[in-house]
Amino acid sequence: MKQILKLFAIVFVFSVMVETVDAKTTIKATDSYTISYIDEVESVSNSLQTWVIAYSSEDKNIEVFKNTTRNGDEYIVRHEFFEVRYVNSNSGFGVKRVRANQQQVSHVIVDAVLNSDQMKQQQLLWNEKLSEEKVLDYIASFVPHLLNDNYKYLLN
Repeated sequence: MKQILKLFAIVFVFSVMVETVDAKTTIKATDSYTISYIDEVESVSNSLQTWVIAYSSEDKNIEVFKNTTRNGDEYIVRHEFFEVRYVNSNSGFGVKRVRANQQQVSHVIVDAVLNSDQMKQQQLLWNEKLSEEKVLDYIASFVPHLLNDNYKYLLN
């Protein structure tokens, strides 16, 4: 009987977690991408807010995790094969590599997928702090350009 109760408790907790993580609200949809806000994701991640940006199909998604630091807001963009962070501060908005302590994808894979010239070009996309809505639009628009040509299929 105890085993059945334990199993029921585990299934219940898991179903609540999955239901919480899947609570999405679409905040913008264009022909190229859809941005959805994920509610109640703090139980799974340390980020303040989380979004999913879907491109051509459900399996072509990136996740965006917002963290506030003393220097501004960081938006960590993650995919199975790459990750970057966009920093939005009073100094401007641009892309940087993910810090080593935040890294979840091997740097060898990230280096193969990301275009180093585009990383340099996107270091400063705007010279002042942007609204959150604009940040998400820029991320959705500029991330596909970060990929080397032979990895564009990851988002298209």
